[in-house]
Amino acid sequence: MLSTSLKLTYAYYYWIAISPEHVPQDIRAQISTYFWSGEYIGPRFNERLYAAVPHDSRLIVISIQYNSPGWIEVQGAAEALKMAGEAGLAWVIFAERTLDLLNKIKKFFRDREIERIPKKVSLAKIGGATIDEARALCFEIGSALAFDDKRIEGLIELAGSPISALRMLAALANEARRTGDLEKAGKLKLPRR
Repeated sequence: MLSTSLKLTYAYYYWIAISPEHVPQDIRAQISTYFWSGEYIGPRFNERLYAAVPHDSRLIVISIQYNSPGWIEVQGAAEALKMAGEAGLAWVIFAERTLDLLNKIKKFFRDREIERIPKKVSLAKIGGATIDEARALCFEIGSALAFDDKRIEGLIELAGSPISALRMLAALANEARRTGDLEKAGKLKLPRR
């Protein structure tokens, strides 16, 4: 289960670690569509993201030890693993702040009645002020996950809109929470800078 969980987390970080212009159009469309609507994003979506990762960049189990304490060592795209590690560490350090931001994001979607957006609704219908607020929240939650401004801009471009990017960043915060909690419990060691 741990290797499957890491694989699915890695899929998110892999696609945001590369420049948006290098992300295949079908992956960009999937990310934009899934995160736009606010519908449940389950393991099938993550599996599709991972399946699209080039074979030479997928996670590889280098070694595994089952005794107590056991461990698993993986290898993958260095930038994606580094980002996952930094986000997990940021979660450990700023958990309370990040939880507050996640609640603020939920309230943002709830107050504007855009928790579930029909797929055909345009950004113009949602309104410029709402888009600007979503963009500002992207930078708040993105910086809490140790992303720099350039990475956050790239994520907004990848997702196709600040609304989709904000939902994706909330999903990344939840991934950071899982990996951060595992690391805090001594069950996982993530790479650092």
